[in-house]
Amino acid sequence: MSTPKKPCGPHIELSSSKAARVMRCPCGTIHIHLAAQGITLRVNGEDLRHLGNALSAASRLIDVVEAPSAGGESTVN
Repeated sequence: MSTPKKPCGPHIELSSSKAARVMRCPCGTIHIHLAAQGITLRVNGEDLRHLGNALSAASRLIDVVEAPSAGGESTVN
């Protein structure tokens, strides 16, 4: 029988906005809570950097790229 995972302790808030909250657990895991979706991602520091770079690049392009035509939207999972 495996030992139940115990909580790591209080988290340190790294960043917070209306859309997301980013916290670091004492064990090193980064928790990214997306408020509107109610989703929490758990990543390591390196993955957070890659995710941040990807989101930053997409954010810069969002207004430059032509908006999809009506009915042409798609979701990538």
